[in-house]
Amino acid sequence: MNPSLPPLLAKIDAIISRPPSSPIPGLNIDPEDVHCTEDVDFPFMATPEKYTGISFEAIPPVPVLNEEEWQLLADAFKQLFKTLDIHILDLPDNYPEDEFIELIRNHWDVEMTYYKWVGTYLSCCTDDNETCPYGEECQYCGPNAVKYEGIFKPGTGGFFRDDGTPIDLMTVHIPDLCLDCVSFLKEDEEENILCTLTRMDYDGTGEFVCYAYRKIRKKH
Repeated sequence: MNPSLPPLLAKIDAIISRPPSSPIPGLNIDPEDVHCTEDVDFPFMATPEKYTGISFEAIPPVPVLNEEEWQLLADAFKQLFKTLDIHILDLPDNYPEDEFIELIRNHWDVEMTYYKWVGTYLSCCTDDNETCPYGEECQYCGPNAVKYEGIFKPGTGGFFRDDGTPIDLMTVHIPDLCLDCVSFLKEDEEENILCTLTRMDYDGTGEFVCYAYRKIRKKH
């Protein structure tokens, strides 16, 4: 086995076994304390390297690995991302595992966007099929991509289902709690993303819960 692989797999396994409590360095988030991150600016940006503590140099390129080794590494990274709640928004289905490793290596120093209580998001499509890492398989800039007028692809705005179809924001239910929150209709595009993602998870039944809710303070 390539000598660089065992220590890397061990590092990944250690993170999976004991994941950090927060993607924000130096801040431990208590899930029961909804106020513990009030003084932190969101969304928070961090690179995969900074988040995991795994250096770029520790990740071997595919050509130095045999097929069994790069399959092991691809599986390890996928489990790591699942554990850390990292989502690659535009990753095509059945993307080859060797190309997946190279995709990870090439984006290891790219800042991801973290949204409190939602997760971390990474987009790799360049919106130019000549430079896009997904090539003709890209569902957003490839030759077979579906173009949506007035709606952007993930990474530049807009909201999409797992199959790539866009979500009409006019159909997303707005609970009464939102109407009493300081973030409602706030002119902050990134903060509104968090609000929309939270509403999208609500099916309109039962109690709506939002851990980022901050009540409007009435002026007297």
